[in-house]
Amino acid sequence: MAEVSLRQQGDTWVLTDEEPDSTEPIVWMAEGKDYAILEAFLDVVPPPLKPETVRNWCKQYGLPSVERRESGTAKACLTVDAFNRHLTYLWDVVRLWRAFDNEDKEQLRELSSQHFGVPASTFDTYNLSQLCDTGRQALARYLDILTRGQLSLVPVFTETGKLALQYQAQTLWSLAMLQLETLCIKPGPAHLLECTACHRSFVGHVNRKYCDHCNRKTIHSRKTRNSQRQARSV
Repeated sequence: MAEVSLRQQGDTWVLTDEEPDSTEPIVWMAEGKDYAILEAFLDVVPPPLKPETVRNWCKQYGLPSVERRESGTAKACLTVDAFNRHLTYLWDVVRLWRAFDNEDKEQLRELSSQHFGVPASTFDTYNLSQLCDTGRQALARYLDILTRGQLSLVPVFTETGKLALQYQAQTLWSLAMLQLETLCIKPGPAHLLECTACHRSFVGHVNRKYCDHCNRKTIHSRKTRNSQRQARSV
């Protein structure tokens, strides 16, 4: 758990990492199956989050990026507004990728016009499948450009003597975007999915229908309770 404080400065809420600053990079194996940081961003309720909720997230995972340094102590600081901007941006990119993947015209019209400056009429004028193919390629290139320069790739030997590639990131935010890029461009056993029950995004095997919050047993119990409640009301 990170030691993160929360204080209000005028109309702004500021998070401060009270631990001594570390210059050690965050390590992630290129062929790894651990998408914990991306899932941590996707796991919270839709933004904007309340200041205390953001603080609890940062206490568990750390500040996702550094907005400025505290005068005198050089402690890392991040405003709650900046955290919510990061989170909103990530959610929009994920929603856009899913919309391209599912060829969801209504979702594409909404997201593209609101956040990406593409006229909604574009999706009525051109072939939807071709647009989605082009959109996926463009978004993949964009994610690659976004993470370039924020990460370094280092060859290392594993405990078994195998040569592997290791990413080193300076912030949790850049690592989350790298993990998203990996899922979008080179999906393997892990895929970026949408929960059938709550529509939350999560990472899992392509055959999974429910996120961890809505596992099959929970959904079955909920349906059973609803059926019993309806039967009693008749």
